[in-house]
Amino acid sequence: TLASVTYQNFFLLYPKLSGMTGTAKTEASELDKIYGLEVISVPTNKSMKRQDFSDLVYKSQYAKWKAVADECLDMHTLGRPVLIGTTSVEKSELLSSLLVEYGIPHNLLNAKPENIKRESEIIAQAGRKGAVTIATNMAGRGTDILLGGNSGYMAKAALQQLHKSDETTKMLIGTDSKLITLNKFLIEQLKKFSINEEELNAKIAIACEKGFIEDPFIITLRASYQVLEDQYKTLIEKERQEVIKLGGLHVIGTERHESRRIDNQLRGRAGRQ
Repeated sequence: TLASVTYQNFFLLYPKLSGMTGTAKTEASELDKIYGLEVISVPTNKSMKRQDFSDLVYKSQYAKWKAVADECLDMHTLGRPVLIGTTSVEKSELLSSLLVEYGIPHNLLNAKPENIKRESEIIAQAGRKGAVTIATNMAGRGTDILLGGNSGYMAKAALQQLHKSDETTKMLIGTDSKLITLNKFLIEQLKKFSINEEELNAKIAIACEKGFIEDPFIITLRASYQVLEDQYKTLIEKERQEVIKLGGLHVIGTERHESRRIDNQLRGRAGRQ
């Protein structure tokens, strides 16, 4: 206990202190008071196209959640991607059950362990046409939502599937000669090196990064990943243009958070540069 230190006092031990974040402006007085640091806003590279709307207040919880579900249905029917922010796991599950009743396919992202594994993958695809994603305030940060989908994540998911010989893989491959060759090669390599699925996924994760590698198997995986990524980029571009025409990502904040910073984090999911 005697040896413990607060984050604030710990950071003050550094001879030089600076930081960069998209949501510091609302905390400017706190940063000035604790660290004696001034907050400077850097203007955006291009002019901001995002439209920010004022809050809507309802008389009852029922009316509010019904309005959120109705808005999701309208956007989903149009094909416009929707990201809904909730303040707790319970609220996210309540909304999820409502959307199930409405027959709206969606992804649920909260702090529950079963969702964490797919967190970055789900949030990366939240910009696809017709996608509906419910997320608690902490979920999926650090992953870009690209309109039309994220080709890198799609290529990685396909690579993780391609070493199998089940029906899903056959559907993924179709009649593409490159993918058929890749599928056969990966199955052969797994037998040759006797690699299990966990080891393969670890090697795929390294192959999808840009660091220097010497392992010949990972080099082959990286070449395969690049082939897949190029294919998905071509497919995604058309979808991206369609989503832009529909108005881009539609973000719904279901209620205000304790901190304005968190509200701005959610708002800043749209109109990114």
